[in-house]
Amino acid sequence: MMRPLLTLAAVVGFQSGFVTAVSLNVSALTSGEVESDWTTTYYPSAGEPLLLGNDGGASTGGFHVWDLNGDAPLEPSKSLFTGRAKLVSTLYDIGGKDYLVSIPMTTSELALYELPAVSKVDDASYVALGDWSALCTWKSPSKNNYIFIFGKTEGIQFLVREAGDTIEVLRVQTFNIPAEMAGCAVSQAESKLFLSPDGGNKLYAFDLAESTKAPELSLIGEVEDEITGVAVYVSKKGSKDYLLVALEKSVSVYEYPWTLVGSWELAGVEEPEIQGISLYQASTSKYPEGALAYAVEGEDVLGFGLSSLENALSGLNIEPNVDYNPEIWMDASSIRL
Repeated sequence: MMRPLLTLAAVVGFQSGFVTAVSLNVSALTSGEVESDWTTTYYPSAGEPLLLGNDGGASTGGFHVWDLNGDAPLEPSKSLFTGRAKLVSTLYDIGGKDYLVSIPMTTSELALYELPAVSKVDDASYVALGDWSALCTWKSPSKNNYIFIFGKTEGIQFLVREAGDTIEVLRVQTFNIPAEMAGCAVSQAESKLFLSPDGGNKLYAFDLAESTKAPELSLIGEVEDEITGVAVYVSKKGSKDYLLVALEKSVSVYEYPWTLVGSWELAGVEEPEIQGISLYQASTSKYPEGALAYAVEGEDVLGFGLSSLENALSGLNIEPNVDYNPEIWMDASSIRL
């Protein structure tokens, strides 16, 4: 059943004035050309971390997987051709297994793929007809797993759970939204889901709860340029999370809820346009303080990129949290009250 329209609250902040700007160099780009929109990263319990990105190409559509810690240019370790896709995300610890979530534009089939093998779970899918432009996942304090997808006029919430020897995807509710959303991110600590409208300059949020009541959307803040992506940097316990707001050529960094601490200016690509940002916070040999992932288009570049956070965090006086692991942080005892 369709739920009432999400309500809007007052503006909390507006970006203005002088801010500290730190250069964010491109550390690695993917090889070839990919019609890129959205990224996610995978934290394995064993093995190498992964970068995952969509492919919106007519003949190559689906998604690709790269070794996040690999040498540049990054070559895909696996490619799945599911039809033109725009969205990818991850789910952790459902019956002891992790999954990639994607929904191709050509089939509208919300499907799950076991990680790190990236093998499709045949019985775990849901056909949700529509043009979906944002996707986020959330693990509740009770350890239930949810998927949210957003389109032009509505959002859908799904529950993903074990069902015997397999898993199932159940529709929880459908609710109206005031605009087409093009970016989303979740803060486990704040139990918030953040959303940015397509082509807009405002960031919204709603409270995450295990309920069939339609969420109420509130306006967190406003920037001067178009928002092209949003991500959450998870701080150590006792500190507030940071909101990363992509603005094509840069990323503005805010301490939650909306205190501007500075910006990262992308360097190493001519006339860059970035979107669909995500984070890998753990330490690797190439990225000792983690990496920012993004879809990128520029002069002679169309695909995905990674930038080390080694100097980016310290440049804004942000304490690195390389101990972050979503399987641990999503545990109810880890949520910072």
